[in-house]
Amino acid sequence: MDTWPTSFASIIVLSLGLLLIRTLLRTRQSTHFPPGPPRLPVIGNLHQIPRTHPHLVFTEWNKKYGDVVGLLVFGQPAVVLGSHRAVREILEKRAATSSIRPRLVMVEDICQIGKFASLNSDMDLHKHYRRMFAQALGSRAAQGYWPIQIREMRRAVLEILGTKNDEDWLVSVRRAVASITSQIVYAYEAKTDNDAFIAKVTRILRSVEKTARPGEYVVEGLTFLKYLPLWFPGAAFKREGLQIKQDCRELIDEPYDVVRQKLASGEAAPCFVSNLLQKDDGQIIADPEEEERVKWAAGVLFGGGTDTTVAAIQMFLVAILLFPTVLEKAQAEMDSTIGKDRLPTLDDRETLPYCAALVQEVLRWNPVVPLCIPHVLTQDEPYDGHVLPRGSIVIANSWALARDPTVYQNPEEFRPERFLSGDGKTLTSGEDGREVFGFGRRVCPGNYLAEASIFAFVSTFVWAANMGGSAEWDGGEPKFEGGIVNRPLKIPADIYPRSAHSLDMLRGPMLE
Repeated sequence: MDTWPTSFASIIVLSLGLLLIRTLLRTRQSTHFPPGPPRLPVIGNLHQIPRTHPHLVFTEWNKKYGDVVGLLVFGQPAVVLGSHRAVREILEKRAATSSIRPRLVMVEDICQIGKFASLNSDMDLHKHYRRMFAQALGSRAAQGYWPIQIREMRRAVLEILGTKNDEDWLVSVRRAVASITSQIVYAYEAKTDNDAFIAKVTRILRSVEKTARPGEYVVEGLTFLKYLPLWFPGAAFKREGLQIKQDCRELIDEPYDVVRQKLASGEAAPCFVSNLLQKDDGQIIADPEEEERVKWAAGVLFGGGTDTTVAAIQMFLVAILLFPTVLEKAQAEMDSTIGKDRLPTLDDRETLPYCAALVQEVLRWNPVVPLCIPHVLTQDEPYDGHVLPRGSIVIANSWALARDPTVYQNPEEFRPERFLSGDGKTLTSGEDGREVFGFGRRVCPGNYLAEASIFAFVSTFVWAANMGGSAEWDGGEPKFEGGIVNRPLKIPADIYPRSAHSLDMLRGPMLE
């Protein structure tokens, strides 16, 4: 009988042989595959895809090879969509065959977090989630959360005006955004910047984000590595995955259990979880499968939009640092429309078109999710004389779309006016500027909620604060993290109140 190491070595050799055969077959069948950069045997284009800022490389490839770029990684075909036309054609018009998520080994097999809605590859479960989210996140339902969003964002701006460090600003914004979603989902308010639950969630979300990062784990290409024992050299990814699995289980179980216990004792406040758990007759559901779906839906609703909303607010601060006239124009609109004797609310959006357009331009100018979460094709799809094979991973390059000169004139400039009517009095309709929310049947269900939170912060900041470059600023654009979520590493700015009156007005609601 073979010893275990010999048997395992045989498995490795056999797996590599099968991988090589698959890669060669893929290569030979790819005559009509979209053009792309030259590939190496077996690994394909893997060596050309950077772990940080891959969107910049993909955008250069879109310019060189066309709006659909073909890639191969260990025989797995992938296409990068770099134009609005390609996205509309493939992800929207053909949504029936392009809405599934790829099955990631790290996500599904090792971490076992595939039930997160944004990563879920099960379309039946996805439809179930969408029905849940439609009740809580539709445009009409989202208006019910406006008082929470305004209160939390006013508090965040007030805290920022009392600090000098951009790391402290980030803590305040993160607490505010997380508190908004935790109140909506679990009826839990984060009252302090060092809230233990929010700190824990932030840490876990960074780990989850990493599992879906392109090229992060070699096991996605060499899938047989998932069978390595935990102690084996090179199996650190499995140990990391097991920790993520445990953390995510706690993330979805603990706050859910608190709501369920309060519901049973009649003490639960209305929230996403309590509404889904309670039947029309007042009884609590007792179906374990349905409870599990509610847990995961709540988890993704709470965690899914927190990081991206925080990053968008950071991007707003970067934008007005680099383009100070934008803040001046927004303040002029604010002063003439709202005045100095009351704070703006979310009901004022229609009468503040420049500020509303400013939010749209923040989302477009430097997309906080530069590459949308990938889709997978369920059948061969023709496009411009090429064939996108069944099983191809489809990546919408939001960064390239936001810089599409056929849609946005002078795309590198930060100009909220591009989203306004000719007279500047109306926000133009349409989906331009919303690339960050995804496409087709995978559009982010929390887009209304996210935009309202961002507007609540932006309008309050414009009304109450001023900003200028700090002594350490060299006048250039700050550096960015360049991961799945694109965050500024540092914002070299000084933020201060517009006046003592505005500071007093902002403090007022916090004392009520």
